[in-house]
Amino acid sequence: MQDPTSRSSAPRPGWERLREAWNRKKEELSVRLSLSLPKGMGLATERVLRVRAAMLGLLSRWPNVRERVVAFTHRLPEAGRKARALLVRLRIRETVHRLRALPPQVRYSTAAGIAAVALAGGAWAFVRSQTVELVRVYADGEPLGYASSASVVQDYLVHRLERIGHAAGGRAFAVTPIALERVKVFRGSAEDDAVLERLGDRIAVRVHAYALRVNGQHIAYLASEEQARALLSDALSKLGGTKLVYTGEPSVHVVPLAAPAEGSSSEPEKNIQLKESVEVVPTIVSPEELAEPSAVEALLLSGSEPELYQIQPGDTLWGVAQKFGITVDDLVRLNPGLSADDVLHPGQQLNVGRPKALLTVREESTQTVEVDIPYGTKEVKDDSLPAGKRVVKVKGQPGKKRLVYRVVMENGLLKEQEVLREEVLEPPVDEVVAIGTKVAYSFTPQGGYPVYEGTGNFIWPTMGGYVTSPFGPRWGGFHTGIDISGVQDRTIVAADRGTVVYAAWMSGYGNLVIIDHGNGYSTYYAHLAQILVSAGQRVEQGQKIGIMGMTGYATGIHLHFEIRKNGTPTNPLSYYRAR
Repeated sequence: MQDPTSRSSAPRPGWERLREAWNRKKEELSVRLSLSLPKGMGLATERVLRVRAAMLGLLSRWPNVRERVVAFTHRLPEAGRKARALLVRLRIRETVHRLRALPPQVRYSTAAGIAAVALAGGAWAFVRSQTVELVRVYADGEPLGYASSASVVQDYLVHRLERIGHAAGGRAFAVTPIALERVKVFRGSAEDDAVLERLGDRIAVRVHAYALRVNGQHIAYLASEEQARALLSDALSKLGGTKLVYTGEPSVHVVPLAAPAEGSSSEPEKNIQLKESVEVVPTIVSPEELAEPSAVEALLLSGSEPELYQIQPGDTLWGVAQKFGITVDDLVRLNPGLSADDVLHPGQQLNVGRPKALLTVREESTQTVEVDIPYGTKEVKDDSLPAGKRVVKVKGQPGKKRLVYRVVMENGLLKEQEVLREEVLEPPVDEVVAIGTKVAYSFTPQGGYPVYEGTGNFIWPTMGGYVTSPFGPRWGGFHTGIDISGVQDRTIVAADRGTVVYAAWMSGYGNLVIIDHGNGYSTYYAHLAQILVSAGQRVEQGQKIGIMGMTGYATGIHLHFEIRKNGTPTNPLSYYRAR
C-alpha cells in the first residue's frame, strides 16, 4: 500500500524525518500503555480502557485544554504557525490512512491514544509559554521577592552605597549577606520597586571611619584621618594662641606666622607638647555614628564639665568673682543654693563657669626680662610730728635687675614660673619715712569735739565679706560708697582711729556713725542695726562701733561704708591694695 503522505515514488527527506519522529512517538506511547491487566481481557479492550482512563485524567486536570492549545497556536509567529500547521496536516493524513488499515477495535483505541498524546504536548507547550524567568532576592537568608533581573538589584546597591559614602565622606559597604537566584516561575511577575524597598530596609551599611580618643576615652568618629588631623590642629591652635599643627606625636609643630625681620632677635625657643595621649584609629561604623567636625572641635575646647574652684582661706564671693572675671551675680546663678549673703568656707567648691578643655597645650620656654627692684621703706619716729603723720625724708628709687625665667604655660595660662638666673644691674635706694608720735587734738565743725588724729591707714571695717555694690554710678544716681555683705560676724569696727562726731539716725542712712580722723579724712558707717559708740567719743583703729543691719533705705543686711577726703566721697577700694 502506497504511503498517503507521499506524492511520488521517492519521498522527500523532510517528510521522512517527520515519519521517523511520528514512529518514535507511537513506540513511546505503546510502551507507556503496555501495563499488565487481569487475565482474560483482550488486547484491544485493554488499550481502549487505558486510553479512556488517560483521556479522562487529562480532561479532569485541564478541562479547557483545547482552547488553550488553540490560543497558544495563535500566539506563535507566522512562520511557526505555518510550520506547525503543515506538521499537523501531515500527521493527520498519515494517521488516517494507517488507521483505516487497522481492525476496528484497534483503530479506535489507537486514535484515542494519539489524541491523548497530542493534548498532552499542547498542554506542556502552554505551560512553557506561561513560565517567566525571574531573579529571587534574598537578604540574610530571607526571601524578599522577585526582581526582573540581577542588574536591577546590583545597580540599586551600587548607587545606594555611593550615595551613603559620599554623604559620610568615606567608602560605604553592605554587611548583610545578599543572594540572587535565577528561577522560572509559572505566570510569575517582577516587583522591582517593592523588592528594592524591602532590600533597603533589610541591609545594614557600614563606612570606613577613624575613631578619635583622648587618654583612651572615646570622643567621636570622623570620616577620614585627614579630617581628624585638621580638626586637632585647629583646636590646638586656639588653645595655644598660635598656629599649631598636630603631627600625631606628643610634640606639636609650630607654624611661624611671619619670618623675623633682619637684625631682630628670634623669639625664645619653645618646647610645645600635648599633655594628653591622642589616638586616631581606623575603624568601621554605621553612617549615623559619624560626628560633625564643628561639634567635635567644640567638645575638645570646652569639655563636658565646667571648671570647679576650691575655696581657700580668706576667699570671698567678690574676690572669687574678680579672680575669674565674672560677677557675684554670675556665681550665684552658676551655683544653685548659693546666695550673695553666704559665707564661704575653705574646701567648698564653686562652679566658676569656665569650661575645661579636653586637650592641654603645654608650652615650656625660657624668657629674659629686666624688672624693677622695689625699694624698701625705713620708718623713723619723729616726736615733732603729730601722731600718725608721715613725712618722706628720703625718696626711694627702684633698682634694676635681669631675670632669666623658665616659664610653663598651659592653654595660654601661666602654670609654672621659675627663676633660673638673676643679675642685679642697679641696686635700689630705700625710702626713709618719718612717723609722728605727738598726740594732737583739733576741732571739727560737727559738734565742736576735739578730734583724735588718725594714722592715715585704713583697715577693713567688717569681719570679712565682699562688695555687693561698688562706688560709682548706680540706678540713675551716684553711689558715694561701697556696700559690704556676706559676713558671719556682723561686728563693725573703726577703719582708723579718730573721734566720733555723729552717732544717730539720719534719713536714708538709717543708724549712722561718722568718725573724723583729724587729717582731712572721715568715714561713714550706715544702716547699722545697733550703734555702740556716742558722739564725742575717742575710738581706736579696729574698735567695735556697731552691728551690721538694714535700717534706713536698705534692701538687705549690709554695711554702707564711705571714706571722704575734705568732705568729698572717694572710692574706698582705692585704699585697700589687697582688695
